[in-house]
Amino acid sequence: MKNFLFTVLLAGVNLVLGLADGEDFLCVQGTNSSAAPTPCLDSARSCYGPKFTEHIGLASRVDFGCGRCEPGLHFECEECQESGCNQPQDLGETFSCYNYKVAGGAVTRHPTLQTCFRSSHAGIICNMPSSSTDYRSTSGCGPCGEQAKQSGSCIECYSDSCNIIQTPEDRFRSQRRAKRSAVDCSAICPYR
Repeated sequence: MKNFLFTVLLAGVNLVLGLADGEDFLCVQGTNSSAAPTPCLDSARSCYGPKFTEHIGLASRVDFGCGRCEPGLHFECEECQESGCNQPQDLGETFSCYNYKVAGGAVTRHPTLQTCFRSSHAGIICNMPSSSTDYRSTSGCGPCGEQAKQSGSCIECYSDSCNIIQTPEDRFRSQRRAKRSAVDCSAICPYR
C-alpha cells in the first residue's frame, strides 16, 4: 500500500511539473548558447542561464545549466521552471558604439569601439556625453538614463558607430595630416 501511495504521489508531482512518466527535464547546458537542450542528470526541475541585458549582451559570469542560480548571482542569472526554457532569445545584428569617460571636466573616448548586442526586435542606440560634466554612463551602448536625458548631460543616436565626438587629439591629428598633405602637395602639385 505504501508503494502504491508513493507511486501515485510521484505521478501527481510529475503532472504538476508538466512531465509525463519517463519524460526527461531538459535544459541548455554549458557555455554554448546555441546548443540544444539536453536531459538534466539530477532531479532538477528548473533551468538557469545568463541574464540578457538589451544593448549589452549576456552576463559573462554565468553559464547555462540545470537547477537554480548560484546565490549572489541573481543580477546576472535567470531561472525558469519549464523543460527547455533557458534557450536564449533571438538576437539581432550586433552594432558598435564608442565609450566615453568624463573626469575633471575632460571628455576621453576609449580608443576602440565596443560591440553592442540587441534582441531581434530592438533598434540600434548609442549614447555620448553632451558636456564635460554629469555624464556617468559606463557604456556607449544603449540609451541614456532618464535623469541624464532630462539634465541634458547625455544624448542618443541611432546608427552603427554614430556616437563619435571629435576629441582634441582627433582635431590635432586632422590638422597635422592637413599640414603634411599641404607640404607634400606643394612639392609635387604643378598648379600651386
